Amino acid sequence: MLSHGFDSKVAWFTAEMEAPLMAPQSTDQEWRSIAEQVSKEMDSAKLTILVDRLCRALDEHHKSPLVQ
Repeated sequence: MLSHGFDSKVAWFTAEMEAPLMAPQSTDQEWRSIAEQVSKEMDSAKLTILVDRLCRALDEHHKSPLVQ
């Protein structure tokens, strides 16, 4: 039987994966903010989500017309 804590973490993980990236802001500021969160996160499930968000934010940053 799964513990309540595990069920909650799975539900949180699923919701976070489906959530859009942070509110619109400069892509430079966005990836830096996420990177800071990554550097401090201790929970492996949350870290996985943050790393995924960081990768997507960096992809967007590199697509930005301001980055050449």
